[in-house]
Amino acid sequence: MHSVRRLPSLNALKTFEVVARHLHMGHAAAELHVTDGAVSHQVRSLESELGVRLFQRGRSTLTLTREGERLSPLVRRAFELLNYAVQGAELQAMEAELTIACEPAMAAKWLAPRLGNFLAAYPDLHVSLQPLWDMSALLRGEVDAMICYGSTDQPGYRTELVAQLHFFPVMSPSLQDGPNPVRTPRDLIRHTLLYEHDETDWHQWLIANGIDAAQARGVRLTNAHMTMDAAIAGYGVALGDTVLAAADLQSGRLVRPFRSTIPAPKPYQLVTAEQPRSAKVMAFRNWLIDEIRRYPDR
Repeated sequence: MHSVRRLPSLNALKTFEVVARHLHMGHAAAELHVTDGAVSHQVRSLESELGVRLFQRGRSTLTLTREGERLSPLVRRAFELLNYAVQGAELQAMEAELTIACEPAMAAKWLAPRLGNFLAAYPDLHVSLQPLWDMSALLRGEVDAMICYGSTDQPGYRTELVAQLHFFPVMSPSLQDGPNPVRTPRDLIRHTLLYEHDETDWHQWLIANGIDAAQARGVRLTNAHMTMDAAIAGYGVALGDTVLAAADLQSGRLVRPFRSTIPAPKPYQLVTAEQPRSAKVMAFRNWLIDEIRRYPDR
Protein backbone atom coordinates (compact mmCIF):
# COMPACT_ATOMS: atom_id res chain seq x y z
CA MET A 1 0.00 0.00 0.00
CA HIS A 2 1.40 3.36 -1.04
CA SER A 3 1.50 6.12 1.56
CA VAL A 4 -0.02 9.48 0.61
CA ARG A 5 2.59 12.20 0.44
CA ARG A 6 1.76 15.26 2.51
CA LEU A 7 1.31 18.28 0.27
CA PRO A 8 2.93 21.64 1.02
CA SER A 9 0.67 24.27 2.53
CA LEU A 10 -1.91 25.83 0.21
CA ASN A 11 -0.72 29.24 1.36
CA ALA A 12 2.83 28.52 0.18
CA LEU A 13 1.62 27.09 -3.12
CA LYS A 14 -0.67 30.08 -3.73
CA THR A 15 2.20 32.46 -2.96
CA PHE A 16 4.38 30.60 -5.47
CA GLU A 17 1.63 30.82 -8.13
CA VAL A 18 1.31 34.59 -7.72
CA VAL A 19 5.07 35.22 -7.68
CA ALA A 20 5.53 33.00 -10.74
CA ARG A 21 2.88 35.01 -12.56
CA HIS A 22 4.33 38.42 -11.70
CA LEU A 23 8.03 37.49 -11.42
CA HIS A 24 8.18 40.29 -8.86
CA MET A 25 7.99 39.92 -5.07
CA GLY A 26 6.50 43.37 -4.52
CA HIS A 27 3.73 42.94 -7.09
CA ALA A 28 2.89 39.52 -5.65
CA ALA A 29 2.78 40.98 -2.12
CA ALA A 30 0.38 43.69 -3.31
CA GLU A 31 -1.98 41.13 -4.85
CA LEU A 32 -1.87 38.94 -1.74
CA HIS A 33 -2.15 41.92 0.65
CA VAL A 34 0.92 40.84 2.64
CA THR A 35 4.47 42.16 3.06
CA ASP A 36 7.36 41.44 0.70
CA GLY A 37 9.03 39.58 3.56
CA ALA A 38 6.03 37.30 4.03
CA VAL A 39 6.09 36.43 0.32
CA SER A 40 9.81 35.68 0.40
CA HIS A 41 9.37 33.52 3.50
CA GLN A 42 6.60 31.44 1.89
CA VAL A 43 8.63 30.90 -1.28
CA ARG A 44 11.75 29.84 0.62
CA SER A 45 9.68 27.56 2.84
CA LEU A 46 8.20 25.85 -0.24
CA GLU A 47 11.63 25.48 -1.86
CA SER A 48 12.98 23.96 1.34
CA GLU A 49 10.12 21.50 1.64
CA LEU A 50 10.34 20.43 -2.02
CA GLY A 51 14.13 20.34 -1.99
CA VAL A 52 14.43 22.35 -5.23
CA ARG A 53 14.99 25.97 -6.21
CA LEU A 54 11.97 27.45 -7.94
CA PHE A 55 13.36 30.91 -8.73
CA GLN A 56 16.68 32.28 -9.89
CA ARG A 57 17.22 35.52 -8.00
CA GLY A 58 19.30 38.28 -9.59
CA ARG A 59 20.16 41.71 -8.27
CA SER A 60 16.97 43.20 -9.71
CA THR A 61 15.42 40.27 -11.58
CA LEU A 62 13.49 37.14 -10.75
CA THR A 63 13.18 34.21 -13.16
CA LEU A 64 11.79 30.71 -12.88
CA THR A 65 14.17 27.78 -12.76
CA ARG A 66 13.44 24.70 -14.87
CA GLU A 67 11.66 23.15 -11.88
CA GLY A 68 9.70 26.37 -11.35
CA GLU A 69 8.64 26.49 -15.01
CA ARG A 70 7.38 22.92 -14.78
CA LEU A 71 5.48 23.49 -11.55
CA SER A 72 3.97 26.91 -12.27
CA PRO A 73 1.25 26.03 -14.85
CA LEU A 74 0.27 22.91 -12.89
CA VAL A 75 -0.21 24.86 -9.66
CA ARG A 76 -2.11 27.62 -11.46
CA ARG A 77 -4.46 25.11 -13.04
CA ALA A 78 -4.93 23.33 -9.70
CA PHE A 79 -6.03 26.56 -8.03
CA GLU A 80 -8.37 27.34 -10.93
CA LEU A 81 -10.02 23.93 -10.52
CA LEU A 82 -10.20 24.33 -6.75
CA ASN A 83 -11.70 27.78 -7.14
CA TYR A 84 -14.34 26.58 -9.58
CA ALA A 85 -15.14 23.56 -7.38
CA VAL A 86 -15.72 25.70 -4.29
CA GLN A 87 -17.83 28.20 -6.20
CA GLY A 88 -19.76 25.38 -7.83
CA ALA A 89 -20.57 23.92 -4.42
CA GLU A 90 -21.88 27.31 -3.26
CA LEU A 91 -24.09 27.57 -6.34
CA GLN A 92 -25.14 23.94 -6.64
CA ALA A 93 -28.29 24.22 -4.57
CA MET A 94 -29.22 27.58 -6.04
CA GLU A 95 -31.12 28.19 -9.25
CA ALA A 96 -29.88 31.75 -9.49
CA GLU A 97 -30.12 34.46 -12.12
CA LEU A 98 -27.13 36.68 -12.73
CA THR A 99 -27.69 39.96 -14.55
CA ILE A 100 -24.63 41.67 -16.00
CA ALA A 101 -24.66 45.13 -17.55
CA CYS A 102 -21.74 45.84 -19.85
CA GLU A 103 -20.41 48.53 -22.17
CA PRO A 104 -21.92 47.66 -25.58
CA ALA A 105 -18.56 47.33 -27.36
CA MET A 106 -17.11 45.18 -24.60
CA ALA A 107 -20.25 43.03 -24.56
CA ALA A 108 -20.33 42.46 -28.32
CA LYS A 109 -16.63 42.12 -29.09
CA TRP A 110 -15.32 40.34 -25.99
CA LEU A 111 -17.81 39.16 -23.36
CA ALA A 112 -20.61 37.60 -25.43
CA PRO A 113 -18.28 35.34 -27.51
CA ARG A 114 -16.71 33.98 -24.30
CA LEU A 115 -19.80 33.75 -22.10
CA GLY A 116 -20.32 30.13 -23.09
CA ASN A 117 -17.19 29.19 -21.13
CA PHE A 118 -18.69 30.68 -17.98
CA LEU A 119 -22.07 29.02 -18.56
CA ALA A 120 -20.37 25.66 -19.04
CA ALA A 121 -18.75 26.02 -15.62
CA TYR A 122 -22.05 27.06 -13.97
CA PRO A 123 -24.86 25.33 -15.93
CA ASP A 124 -27.50 26.05 -13.27
CA LEU A 125 -26.86 29.79 -13.36
CA HIS A 126 -29.15 31.78 -15.64
CA VAL A 127 -27.26 34.75 -17.09
CA SER A 128 -28.76 37.90 -18.56
CA LEU A 129 -26.46 40.29 -20.43
CA GLN A 130 -27.68 43.86 -20.84
CA PRO A 131 -26.22 47.05 -22.32
CA LEU A 132 -24.85 49.46 -19.74
CA TRP A 133 -26.92 52.61 -19.60
CA ASP A 134 -28.12 53.38 -16.08
CA MET A 135 -25.64 53.00 -13.18
CA SER A 136 -28.42 53.40 -10.62
CA ALA A 137 -29.92 50.06 -11.75
CA LEU A 138 -27.16 48.44 -9.71
CA LEU A 139 -28.29 50.13 -6.51
CA ARG A 140 -31.92 49.25 -7.21
CA GLY A 141 -31.00 45.57 -7.43
CA GLU A 142 -31.98 45.29 -11.10
CA VAL A 143 -28.39 44.42 -12.07
CA ASP A 144 -25.88 42.29 -10.14
CA ALA A 145 -22.66 43.67 -11.65
CA MET A 146 -21.48 46.09 -14.30
CA ILE A 147 -18.41 46.20 -16.54
CA CYS A 148 -17.61 49.85 -17.18
CA TYR A 149 -15.00 51.74 -19.15
CA GLY A 150 -13.80 54.02 -16.37
CA SER A 151 -15.24 54.08 -12.89
CA THR A 152 -17.47 55.98 -10.53
CA ASP A 153 -16.57 57.71 -7.31
CA GLN A 154 -20.19 57.99 -6.20
CA PRO A 155 -21.15 56.50 -2.83
CA GLY A 156 -22.75 53.08 -2.80
CA TYR A 157 -20.53 51.49 -5.46
CA ARG A 158 -17.57 49.14 -5.20
CA THR A 159 -15.10 49.06 -8.10
CA GLU A 160 -12.32 46.67 -9.04
CA LEU A 161 -9.79 46.95 -11.86
CA VAL A 162 -10.42 44.43 -14.63
CA ALA A 163 -8.02 45.57 -17.37
CA GLN A 164 -5.65 48.49 -17.83
CA LEU A 165 -5.73 49.21 -21.55
CA HIS A 166 -3.22 50.38 -24.15
CA PHE A 167 -4.25 51.51 -27.63
CA PHE A 168 -2.62 50.56 -30.94
CA PRO A 169 -3.64 50.76 -34.63
CA VAL A 170 -5.57 47.86 -36.16
CA MET A 171 -6.72 47.40 -39.75
CA SER A 172 -7.93 44.91 -42.31
CA PRO A 173 -5.16 42.84 -43.95
CA SER A 174 -6.54 43.95 -47.32
CA LEU A 175 -6.00 47.58 -46.35
CA GLN A 176 -2.52 46.97 -44.98
CA ASP A 177 -1.37 45.33 -48.21
CA GLY A 178 -3.58 47.31 -50.60
CA PRO A 179 -2.73 50.11 -53.06
CA ASN A 180 -1.34 52.23 -50.19
CA PRO A 181 0.49 49.61 -48.11
CA VAL A 182 1.23 50.35 -44.47
CA ARG A 183 4.83 49.65 -43.57
CA THR A 184 5.68 52.58 -41.27
CA PRO A 185 3.54 54.72 -38.95
CA ARG A 186 3.85 57.64 -41.40
CA ASP A 187 1.97 55.58 -44.01
CA LEU A 188 -1.19 56.01 -41.91
CA ILE A 189 -1.69 59.62 -43.06
CA ARG A 190 -2.70 58.18 -46.46
CA HIS A 191 -5.58 56.33 -44.82
CA THR A 192 -8.79 57.27 -43.04
CA LEU A 193 -8.47 57.12 -39.26
CA LEU A 194 -11.56 55.90 -37.42
CA TYR A 195 -12.37 57.89 -34.27
CA GLU A 196 -14.62 56.60 -31.52
CA HIS A 197 -15.64 59.96 -30.01
CA ASP A 198 -12.96 62.49 -30.92
CA GLU A 199 -9.45 62.65 -32.29
CA THR A 200 -7.63 62.87 -28.93
CA ASP A 201 -6.41 59.26 -28.63
CA TRP A 202 -5.41 59.03 -32.27
CA HIS A 203 -3.56 62.33 -32.12
CA GLN A 204 -1.65 61.13 -29.05
CA TRP A 205 -0.56 57.94 -30.85
CA LEU A 206 0.50 59.87 -33.95
CA ILE A 207 2.49 62.43 -31.97
CA ALA A 208 4.15 59.63 -29.94
CA ASN A 209 5.33 58.18 -33.25
CA GLY A 210 6.68 61.45 -34.64
CA ILE A 211 3.78 62.24 -36.98
CA ASP A 212 2.10 65.63 -37.39
CA ALA A 213 -1.50 64.88 -36.41
CA ALA A 214 -2.72 67.80 -38.54
CA GLN A 215 -1.88 65.77 -41.65
CA ALA A 216 -4.27 62.97 -40.71
CA ARG A 217 -7.85 62.72 -41.87
CA GLY A 218 -10.54 60.82 -40.02
CA VAL A 219 -14.17 59.83 -39.59
CA ARG A 220 -15.92 60.04 -36.24
CA LEU A 221 -18.15 57.08 -35.37
CA THR A 222 -20.43 56.47 -32.40
CA ASN A 223 -18.61 53.79 -30.42
CA ALA A 224 -15.70 51.36 -30.36
CA HIS A 225 -17.81 48.53 -31.78
CA MET A 226 -18.52 50.57 -34.91
CA THR A 227 -14.86 51.55 -35.35
CA MET A 228 -13.76 47.91 -35.11
CA ASP A 229 -16.38 46.78 -37.64
CA ALA A 230 -15.47 49.62 -40.01
CA ALA A 231 -11.80 48.63 -39.76
CA ILE A 232 -12.67 44.98 -40.52
CA ALA A 233 -14.58 46.17 -43.61
CA GLY A 234 -11.47 48.04 -44.79
CA TYR A 235 -12.91 51.56 -44.44
CA GLY A 236 -9.99 52.81 -42.37
CA VAL A 237 -7.68 52.27 -39.41
CA ALA A 238 -9.00 52.07 -35.85
CA LEU A 239 -7.35 52.19 -32.44
CA GLY A 240 -7.81 48.82 -30.80
CA ASP A 241 -6.68 47.02 -27.68
CA THR A 242 -6.32 43.35 -26.82
CA VAL A 243 -9.68 43.26 -25.06
CA LEU A 244 -11.90 44.61 -27.83
CA ALA A 245 -9.71 43.50 -30.75
CA ALA A 246 -8.66 40.10 -29.33
CA ALA A 247 -11.03 37.86 -31.32
CA ASP A 248 -10.59 39.79 -34.56
CA LEU A 249 -6.78 39.74 -34.25
CA GLN A 250 -6.81 36.01 -33.49
CA SER A 251 -9.06 35.23 -36.46
CA GLY A 252 -7.06 37.43 -38.84
CA ARG A 253 -9.94 39.79 -39.56
CA LEU A 254 -7.70 42.53 -38.17
CA VAL A 255 -3.94 42.90 -38.08
CA ARG A 256 -1.73 44.98 -35.81
CA PRO A 257 0.94 46.63 -38.00
CA PHE A 258 2.97 48.25 -35.19
CA ARG A 259 3.89 47.37 -31.60
CA SER A 260 3.82 50.99 -30.44
CA THR A 261 1.06 51.72 -27.88
CA ILE A 262 -0.30 54.59 -25.81
CA PRO A 263 -2.06 54.14 -22.45
CA ALA A 264 -5.83 54.46 -22.50
CA PRO A 265 -7.19 57.26 -20.31
CA LYS A 266 -9.45 54.84 -18.43
CA PRO A 267 -9.42 51.14 -17.47
CA TYR A 268 -12.20 48.59 -17.52
CA GLN A 269 -13.71 48.20 -14.05
CA LEU A 270 -16.08 45.70 -12.48
CA VAL A 271 -18.65 47.64 -10.47
CA THR A 272 -20.95 46.16 -7.83
CA ALA A 273 -22.95 47.51 -4.94
CA GLU A 274 -21.05 48.17 -1.71
CA GLN A 275 -22.57 45.27 0.19
CA PRO A 276 -20.70 41.92 0.26
CA ARG A 277 -20.73 40.15 -3.09
CA SER A 278 -22.88 37.05 -3.47
CA ALA A 279 -21.51 33.67 -4.53
CA LYS A 280 -22.83 34.13 -8.07
CA VAL A 281 -21.20 37.55 -8.42
CA MET A 282 -17.89 36.24 -7.04
CA ALA A 283 -18.06 33.33 -9.48
CA PHE A 284 -18.43 35.74 -12.38
CA ARG A 285 -15.77 38.09 -10.99
CA ASN A 286 -13.17 35.31 -10.67
CA TRP A 287 -13.94 33.92 -14.12
CA LEU A 288 -13.73 37.41 -15.66
CA ILE A 289 -10.34 38.17 -14.08
CA ASP A 290 -8.94 34.78 -15.12
CA GLU A 291 -10.22 35.17 -18.68
CA ILE A 292 -8.81 38.70 -19.06
CA ARG A 293 -5.38 37.52 -17.85
CA ARG A 294 -5.17 35.09 -20.74
CA TYR A 295 -4.70 38.08 -23.08
CA PRO A 296 -1.96 40.40 -21.78
CA ASP A 297 -2.56 43.93 -23.07
CA ARG A 298 0.94 44.82 -24.20
